[in-house]
Amino acid sequence: MHLALTLALASLMPMALNTAQPPRTCTSYIDPAWEEPVRAAATADCTFSDAAQKSGAEAWANAAAEDVALPNIVGRQQLRQAFEKVYAQKGFRLLWHPTGGAVYAGYVVTTGEYERHILNASGNDEVSRGHYVTVWHKQKDGAYRFVWDGGE
Repeated sequence: MHLALTLALASLMPMALNTAQPPRTCTSYIDPAWEEPVRAAATADCTFSDAAQKSGAEAWANAAAEDVALPNIVGRQQLRQAFEKVYAQKGFRLLWHPTGGAVYAGYVVTTGEYERHILNASGNDEVSRGHYVTVWHKQKDGAYRFVWDGGE
C-alpha cells in the first residue's frame, strides 16, 4: 500500500511542476470585441512595446508621428534624444500593455498598465507600476503612430 501511494504521488509530480503559466504577450491583452480602430492602435501599441525592449529610444522615435508632442518635447528627434537619456539609466526597462481604448474625433486613445525597472543607488531593481494613456493618429500610409503619451 505504501509503495503504491508513493508511486501514485510521484507520478503527479511532473504535472505539479508544469503548472506555471508562461508570461502573457502584449497582444494577448487585446480584446477581439474592441472596435477595429482600437484593435489596430492597440496592436501598434504592442508592436511599439516589443520594439522598445530591443531598441529603446529608437523604438520611441519609430512609433511616433512627425508632430509628436510631449512636455518639453516636440518632434521625433527631440523624442529620440530624451529617451536615449532615459534608456541609458542603469537597469532601465519599461514594459507595458494596453487594457482598453476608444475612438475620439479621428484619434484613438489606448490606456494600459506599465512596469518600470531601474537600479537604485544600492544596485537593487526598483520597480514601479502605473497606468498610461497614448493618443494615436492614423497616418496617410495607414499606420498608427502616437502623437502624445503619458503615465502616472
